[in-house]
Amino acid sequence: KNLQKPYESSEDARVAFETIMESLDFDGLLKKVSSSAERFKKKALIAWGVDDKYLDLNTVLNWLEYKPTSMKLFGMPASIGHFPQMDYPEQLVETITRFVEDKDVEAPSDISVPASAPAGPDF
Repeated sequence: KNLQKPYESSEDARVAFETIMESLDFDGLLKKVSSSAERFKKKALIAWGVDDKYLDLNTVLNWLEYKPTSMKLFGMPASIGHFPQMDYPEQLVETITRFVEDKDVEAPSDISVPASAPAGPDF
């Protein structure tokens, strides 16, 4: 099942998503997420796709640097972008399962991700 299909075949879906991303008040959203994260005391994993077209690594690292939380950042491998749950759901499930079971999330994956695979919908 190809979860990216709606974005590949529908110009309307692609344009709608692009419009939402362009009109997003990113600073306002970041402040809301930040204030919520500061109250979050449970262990948490941020599974960030290294090919994310919307959040670069410096933004993620800067945001985490000043948060007094127990959040851990895990960079999902190349070819995984802003939508890891859509790009390679099996690998995301594997990573989350390892995290919840206190196993090494950075251990090599048992699931192969083609190096040439596209990362998320291409807008």
